[in-house]
Amino acid sequence: MDIAGTIGHREVLTSSTLLARMVKKGLSPAQARQRMSRGAEDGKRIWRSQNLALPHNERLFARREFVGSPQFFNAVGAHLESARPGLARCLEAATKRPVLLEYEVAKLSASLLNAPATARVPTIQREMAALTEVGFRHDAPGTSLSRVVQETSTHAATIGPAHKAAAKRAAETQITRILGEHYRRHNLISWNSLNVADSQAGVLPFNDVPFCGYAYSWARPMVIFRTGRDPCPTPVMFDVYARHCFEEDVSGFKNRLERARRARKLAFPLLAVIGAYDFAPSAFEFAKKEGMLVVNLRDFFGNDALDALAAMEAVLVHVDAGTPISSGTGDNDLAEKLARLHSHPLIVDIKGVALESTAALTAKADGWEDVRLGVDVPFDQTTRDVDVLGMRYGETEFRAIECKAHRKDIEVPGSEVKKFFTETVPSLVKARSTRGARPDIRAEFWTTGIIGSDAKRAFGECKMGKHIDARLWGLEDVLKAIPKNLKRSRALVQAISEV
Repeated sequence: MDIAGTIGHREVLTSSTLLARMVKKGLSPAQARQRMSRGAEDGKRIWRSQNLALPHNERLFARREFVGSPQFFNAVGAHLESARPGLARCLEAATKRPVLLEYEVAKLSASLLNAPATARVPTIQREMAALTEVGFRHDAPGTSLSRVVQETSTHAATIGPAHKAAAKRAAETQITRILGEHYRRHNLISWNSLNVADSQAGVLPFNDVPFCGYAYSWARPMVIFRTGRDPCPTPVMFDVYARHCFEEDVSGFKNRLERARRARKLAFPLLAVIGAYDFAPSAFEFAKKEGMLVVNLRDFFGNDALDALAAMEAVLVHVDAGTPISSGTGDNDLAEKLARLHSHPLIVDIKGVALESTAALTAKADGWEDVRLGVDVPFDQTTRDVDVLGMRYGETEFRAIECKAHRKDIEVPGSEVKKFFTETVPSLVKARSTRGARPDIRAEFWTTGIIGSDAKRAFGECKMGKHIDARLWGLEDVLKAIPKNLKRSRALVQAISEV
């Protein structure tokens, strides 16, 4: 009996369904399994999933010529809908978008980030392998642009969309930080508990499950009191989208929240905060039904500020690709957009993101590699944030930039200078040292404000080793540090100093 003749031209069957059909045609179960095994091993006429497994270790079968067609994706998605909903969400997104970055796969599939391959819950590596098996290609593995693309797409056709997706990823980490800072100022989350993913990762693990960020709330109604135990704060989980949010995004967030609780057998709930430029009606209703705190970023920031953040994505595309910002005109000019926000309550945060993006672009232009925004390093029982971090010469030399986007007539407090050079920089040295060998650190403090006597005195009092090249730069120094081919970046820094 020919196994291919048992499968329809437009069918995807589970192993149990295929087995039942072959038994119905007169084979014993043992004979049917043997035929299935031989047909799968041949691989010329029959496709069988390997990494993609359903409950009870079932596999999928189809005719080889059917694989990769839109109808094939629909048929596979129908099987995954109830059995593997996370992978079904990824499959649907991958067929609609030109690229799907690895962090997006992690969020949609609710896969684990660092678990062993033997873990019961699928890891991100297994989910990426499963997607490639059903007809997608895994490009640039092991890099910040690791992505799933359709098999028929060329590298040239996907590199541009990949950089744009990476820019959105960086924007999401910055927006997460702004949201977290906002809630911290209002005491919804505790002062030193905010953890945000860096710009090239997009997610960080909480109980090994990916989130944009997380914190803890000690607000009185959020404190959990249990008999015989110390009071416990409620974890606050952040999920942010620098785009329209759809129902599958909310579903993925819900799935991740459930897995994060199960991983540690948490008896109490997590406070879920989901933010996006806007929400599809079904996504908003779903998030509301699940008790999430829904933040429409257009309402939160206002139209002008959101337009500035959207323009920031264009800058972040250049940061990711390492190319100069092209001349902008009218509403496309970020400097003009910032000028409109002089009285906006979040202008300080937005200016900070703009200056950090410029510093990152400068580091890239100067030849530094793996340039990241918002990298946390351990400090005592908490962390310190490195605004911009790049490396070169095989991680033996790092460039760390602290950005303070003050108005040009405001002096930088000496405490900010001292904190960077005596807390953040030593923490970075400790975190990046290997086998007792300390890396060389070029530590730069950038400000668009005034370096006054207080800042200079604090800088002079900082004791640093010979392996640290420390620099304290005001507005004129920052403008000189920006390469000549980044003219638009200079204009942006000037605008930051005047708002």
